[in-house]
Amino acid sequence: MTEEASLEFAEAEFTYDELADQLAGYTPDTDVYPHDVPSMISIAEGIRAGRMGNVAVGGCLLKDDEVIDRDISKAIAPYHRTDLHVEMVLLNTLEDRLCDDPTPRMRDYTLFTSQEPCPMCLARICFNQVGKT
Repeated sequence: MTEEASLEFAEAEFTYDELADQLAGYTPDTDVYPHDVPSMISIAEGIRAGRMGNVAVGGCLLKDDEVIDRDISKAIAPYHRTDLHVEMVLLNTLEDRLCDDPTPRMRDYTLFTSQEPCPMCLARICFNQVGKT
């Protein structure tokens, strides 16, 4: 007798609408929490990713403490591309933007995500020498 494998997931505590409402109701306190704004952007992008059918992870990229890009994980939608975690999406865009610079200073950039990077993404972040993650 063989036993069938099964996965059971816990019910989500909140809907995307409820999470978005909670985020909208939060007032950033950048004096106490200097990363509130990029963290909130990353969470908002994660909510957007989840609504699109992706893994609910978002992020943003900063240079000189200014947000220069924001995006979502695209590993599932619009089509199956498991390499397109949000870190990869943001770094692809940045590398395309810097393609004509023979010595880009990747240490000048900060990468925020709504979830800890996986080993694949962490390796790329380290290889790129992103200044802060």
